[in-house]
Amino acid sequence: MTSTDTDQKQNEQAHRDEAIATALNQLGAALKATVASGKQRAWAGAIGDALTSLDKPLRESLTDMHDELFRAIIEQDDGLLRRVEQLKEADAEILVSLDELQRRTEIVIHNDNQQIMADATKLTTDGETFLARIRVHRDEVTTCLQEAFNRDRGIVD
Repeated sequence: MTSTDTDQKQNEQAHRDEAIATALNQLGAALKATVASGKQRAWAGAIGDALTSLDKPLRESLTDMHDELFRAIIEQDDGLLRRVEQLKEADAEILVSLDELQRRTEIVIHNDNQQIMADATKLTTDGETFLARIRVHRDEVTTCLQEAFNRDRGIVD
C-alpha cells in the first residue's frame, strides 16, 4: 500500500468519523427533544433522519475499518484474540440494533394516534440505549487498540 493509498484511507475514515459524530449528535438532540402531543410524527421523523445519516458511515466503520483494526490488534498481540472476538460480536449487535431502531421509528411515524405515545416512549428509551452502547463500544475498541500497541508484555517486547 502506497502512502497515497494510506492517506486516502485515513481521509475517508476521518470523514466517516465526522459523519458518525454529527449523526450521533443529531440523534441525541432528537431523542432529548420534548415530544409534544400531535407532534410525535415530526419528532420521529427527526430521529429517522438522524438514523439515515448514521447508517452508511456506521456500517462502513464497523465492517471495513474495524476489520482492519482488529487484524492489526491480533497481529500485534494475539493474546487479545478473545477480546477482539467480543468486539466483533458487539459490532454485529450494534448493526442489528440500528436496524431495529429504524424499524421502530417507522412504526411511530405510521402508527395510529392511540398507540403513538407508548411507541414514542419506547423509541426514546431504545434510542438512548443505542447511543450509549455505541459510545461505550467506541471506547472499548480504542482501549483494545491501545493495549495491543502499548501494553508491556514482558520478555515478548
